[in-house]
Amino acid sequence: TPVTRSNNSDGLLGHRYGYLSAAAIQDPTVVACDEDLDAEPDCGAMLEQWPDADAAAARSGVLLGLYRDGPLTGSEHHYLRGGLLLRVWGGLSESRVAEYAAAFAERTEK
Repeated sequence: TPVTRSNNSDGLLGHRYGYLSAAAIQDPTVVACDEDLDAEPDCGAMLEQWPDADAAAARSGVLLGLYRDGPLTGSEHHYLRGGLLLRVWGGLSESRVAEYAAAFAERTEK
């Protein structure tokens, strides 16, 4: 699902310090998800495109800190390549997370 202004719950799409584009991926193994949810990785994964590698890494660090120390519950796995950040929901099986990581690495190799 492409992230648009209407389903962008964090308001970062197109923001001066936000991502350029993003898409939420609903994993077929997650059966308890509502298709009308805001674009978040809670039902599989989310791919965010940032202006550069530093911005993507900063976003990852902030999110992981919020999971570790702050108000966010659950977990995510993060994979970075240049300005791309792949956020994979921590509720997926380890083998499914590994599939996302491998596909991301394969499709973003230079």
